[in-house]
Amino acid sequence: MRAASTLLSVLLVVLVVVTATPNEAVTAQEGATRVALADWTPLPAAGQAEVSAEAQALRAELLGPDALDPDTVTMHWFGVSGFVLTYRGHLLLLDAWEIIGATNDYAPIGREELAALEPEAILIGHGHFDHAADAGYVAGRTGAPIVGSEEICDNAEADATAEGNTITCVITGTADTPAPGTAQPLQLFADTEPITVLQHIHSAATPPGPDNQPNPQVPVFDPAPYIEHFADDPEELARFVASQSDQQGGTWMYHFVAGDFTLLWGNSSGPIFTDPAVGEALGAFPGCVDVMSNAILGFDQVVSGLQDPRLYVDAVQPKVYLPQHGDAWAPVISAGQAQYVPLWKVENTELGIGQPATRFLVDPDEYMIPVAFDIHDPLWADETPGSACATQRIDRRWGSERHATAVRLSQARFAPGADEVWLATGESYSDALAAVPAAALTASPVLTVRPDSIPAVVADELHRLRPSTVVIVGDETVIGTGVEEALATLGFAADDVQRIGSGDAYQRAAAVSAARFDAAETVVVTSGERFPDALAAGPLAAARQAPLLLTEAGTLPEATAAELQRLADGTGLPGGDPLQVVIVGGTAAVDDAVADAIAAITGGPVTRVAGPDRVATAAAVAALEDFDGAPTVYVARSDDFPDAVVAGAPASVDGAPVLLVGRDAVPEATRDALAVADGAAWAVVAGGDAVIGPAVRQQVSDALPD
Repeated sequence: MRAASTLLSVLLVVLVVVTATPNEAVTAQEGATRVALADWTPLPAAGQAEVSAEAQALRAELLGPDALDPDTVTMHWFGVSGFVLTYRGHLLLLDAWEIIGATNDYAPIGREELAALEPEAILIGHGHFDHAADAGYVAGRTGAPIVGSEEICDNAEADATAEGNTITCVITGTADTPAPGTAQPLQLFADTEPITVLQHIHSAATPPGPDNQPNPQVPVFDPAPYIEHFADDPEELARFVASQSDQQGGTWMYHFVAGDFTLLWGNSSGPIFTDPAVGEALGAFPGCVDVMSNAILGFDQVVSGLQDPRLYVDAVQPKVYLPQHGDAWAPVISAGQAQYVPLWKVENTELGIGQPATRFLVDPDEYMIPVAFDIHDPLWADETPGSACATQRIDRRWGSERHATAVRLSQARFAPGADEVWLATGESYSDALAAVPAAALTASPVLTVRPDSIPAVVADELHRLRPSTVVIVGDETVIGTGVEEALATLGFAADDVQRIGSGDAYQRAAAVSAARFDAAETVVVTSGERFPDALAAGPLAAARQAPLLLTEAGTLPEATAAELQRLADGTGLPGGDPLQVVIVGGTAAVDDAVADAIAAITGGPVTRVAGPDRVATAAAVAALEDFDGAPTVYVARSDDFPDAVVAGAPASVDGAPVLLVGRDAVPEATRDALAVADGAAWAVVAGGDAVIGPAVRQQVSDALPD
């Protein structure tokens, strides 16, 4: 309980400061138009509202070119529990407030950027002092209506009036009325289904209850960054303290419908069993809730682990659950995903339903990475009426062709501002594979291009990522000058583009190793002829910060031998230990004569990781201790390299292995590997239905451990 006591001590200090400031209600001024929920005139249909060219460009830059696709629902987390939501072609803000306190140092965007996106509306989920602190600023700058209580409108009106602006509020009630669990319809837009606005309950210490068994495991807190932040910025401290004198504004959940797809979002983790009406209202939503996102940070995590969030999931039975933080003042103090995952696994064992796919949004490196859902995806339409919601613990990433799949995988894992982006040919697997461990050194994506051009979808992704450097693997015979010309058109200067490698695939892999690995303790060697045996090698090399070299089955290429010699002669090995070599693949892929030749060069141990076939080899790699406790696993097609090889870069950043399946079946070795993937909450599947069928996705989900 030392960690909990530390947090409570910090909170008490803050409370002392707050009680020294009069907690008076903000006096309403003549700067707001207030409209009751039932009297609201819907906003124009998608595409009819005027959007400036600057806002369109910023939307494409921050959210991606497809974010306003009417068939896609996206959530972009911009800090703590603030989201940009796009659905049915519209753009909303959920809890529009600039991050206050210790998160300002690394949150990617502030209230200026939020206003510059020109949101169409702002929905408040948590009306407690700091949570809606910038709604008035954004609404005053953009004209976007604020959906919230009278108290929220009072606070926002004062902020907007101070800048000479007016706002419009859609009034949901007050902080205390209507009663918790009351549901009201809101026809926000002319062309969408009504949004259900549900009066919620505020976070509070979890009281004793029939199902209240406190979990002794609690996240570990570190108040030092929080204290340091305010010590260095007294103006920030003053603003933080002043915000806490704002009146309490209530809490709400919002139920969005887009065809057969539903999303339930809220920003409070109040103990649900204290007000049965809320649980009954949540359970009364028609059909299945596809995606639920709710706060997990609050008193409950100190008192009883993640019991309260689990009770919400039990009531709603969502297919996908996105836990998020709930307090503006505590993210740096609070724990990250690594500590939440074990707690959530404990709570999952108490669920009386199938466990939902869970993706935590609590770590800073998840900011502004899109979580996207296709409203027509079969995942959301496979339940039988009247049955419990079908649950798949699957995150499927695919595009219309190989280059688009690489982009979808990149979008899911890499935020804008990457140090590097690696470009490899999409015509063969070897260059992209060799680039994986090198790219992992800077947590960078690997994208694929055509021989002499950049596909439009890749160009859009480069624009989103805005890397400092673009690395091209191979000379002009592999990737022509047309790619460099296209990069120049995208704004990359000649000095921002590097080429590494020439000659054949073995020479190019050796060149990548020489360019990025001055020394290494380990080298991974795999087949340059049989891609299925090689697919699992990239994440393993990345996990060991090792270069990846290629070989022929029966002969060690000269370029590979020379690079092994360079590394063996290097001075970076601790204690003078000899270079270790790991061969991935059986003797049909890399025979014993090659292993002997490698040992003769390095003078160190040469080990082999292999199974009786390509699938079993990938499973054997996944079983290594390098991947113990990996939060996810990646699944790719064993006989289709384009989608499979590009999974290596995001898998490496996630510390996850790549397992192999067929289009219509999961091999036994893969099922066995999935069954013992104890840390994996879900699986990332690379490829669409034509590559990996729905039945396989379900089998993969079913095989994951409870």
